[in-house]
Amino acid sequence: MTMDDLMRWFAVKKTGVCMERSPLAGFSGYTRHVTIMPDARVIVEFLWADSDEGGPTYTAGSGSLPDAVHAIEIFTGRKIAEWENLTASGWYPEAETSPERDSAAFKRAVREGQFPLPSSMTFTLKERYWREV
Repeated sequence: MTMDDLMRWFAVKKTGVCMERSPLAGFSGYTRHVTIMPDARVIVEFLWADSDEGGPTYTAGSGSLPDAVHAIEIFTGRKIAEWENLTASGWYPEAETSPERDSAAFKRAVREGQFPLPSSMTFTLKERYWREV
């Protein structure tokens, strides 16, 4: 992907680009989704496998789209040239799922702020439910 590809997507689709969906280390069945929005917001979600909603969603604004791209590059360790538009492809990782997922440990990790987020931005937790667990 290039910055031009990203700009074209935003101009036509008017929606974000999820550039990462990966298994969440230490939490079987959970995945981390990283999305960049047309208004230069970055969204990091921690979701149950094969789900697009329900988990904690962290959002942060950026001064500009290049700043947001740079923050994601540092956070993920992948340059924009290595990104794939997962919103367009619909790809999800094969996540190990277990009927006995440890939701108490997951909630504790959310409560204690254990999940890493891009350090150059100030994130807020979107859902009231997750702020109060």
